[in-house]
Amino acid sequence: MEGQLFIIAGERRSGTSTLAKWIEAHPDVYLNPKLDQAYFVDDVLRGRREWMDGKIDPAEWDKNHSREEYEKLLFDPNAKCIARGEKSADYFFWNPCLSRIKEITPEAKIILIFRNPVERAWSQYWNELGKGREWLSFEEAIKKEEERSQKSDYARHHLSYIERGKFVNSLNRWIEAFGRNNIHVVILEEMIKEPVQELKKVYSFLGVNPEMGLELAGKRFNNNWTTIPYAFWRKNKMLIKTESAINNLIKRFVKLAYSDVYKRRLMSPKLERITRFEQKQVSMNPQTREELHNLFEPFNQELSKVINNPLTAWSK
Repeated sequence: MEGQLFIIAGERRSGTSTLAKWIEAHPDVYLNPKLDQAYFVDDVLRGRREWMDGKIDPAEWDKNHSREEYEKLLFDPNAKCIARGEKSADYFFWNPCLSRIKEITPEAKIILIFRNPVERAWSQYWNELGKGREWLSFEEAIKKEEERSQKSDYARHHLSYIERGKFVNSLNRWIEAFGRNNIHVVILEEMIKEPVQELKKVYSFLGVNPEMGLELAGKRFNNNWTTIPYAFWRKNKMLIKTESAINNLIKRFVKLAYSDVYKRRLMSPKLERITRFEQKQVSMNPQTREELHNLFEPFNQELSKVINNPLTAWSK
């Protein structure tokens, strides 16, 4: 199959969808239009919204996944391109993915996007709450993160607000596996500030003409459309499960009523007000923000050294 293989591997809630949409505009790049297929994530965890206790057996994945299947499911064999890739934002953090990607696609180039870890944690929390995976307050969730992760791989994968933000821990493993020259790191805040410049760097990394495919640079995609269940529904797992079922019915109705995706996104929040409110109405507690900034600071400093970037956009 033609083209240098690349993977936008993460991190979640850091602008991976926006970058993927920008890249799609390049005539020499084929990107799987279905984002976050998460082929290398364990099947039982991929997209799962129902709570699951205990650990999973990572060896199960090896039994029914292969290079042939990966190519068949995610890539068009007729695509004419210089670079071809996919975007799955959970690969970077979920440890088993690294060895699987290295085994099946050792030639892949890896693109990673990092965001101020305080803002990333806050965004992920509200996203998980909206999907019905989370029911605790933000402060309770980060306090219980380690305990929950030890008891449940589901929690570690979907509810790791703090650990996912310690980017350098995972990055060092990826560098060891693929080599520094095969990994390109983008900082979201820099990508937003200088979209064309940052996109050109990505294209140069992929080996395509950096002066082409710049039409969408700067356009935002995947804005946080998440709506949040009112406090009543978040009292326990059963109530949040009930609310989630009601919300899913609303989404199905909207999907049947409107074929245009943008109209669906406009209408859904209005109908969901029966049980939900919009996340933009809420701000993080200043004390919590200060504590998280201090927690992440040593990891940010280490990351700064590894990627040779002062990360000034993440300073207070």
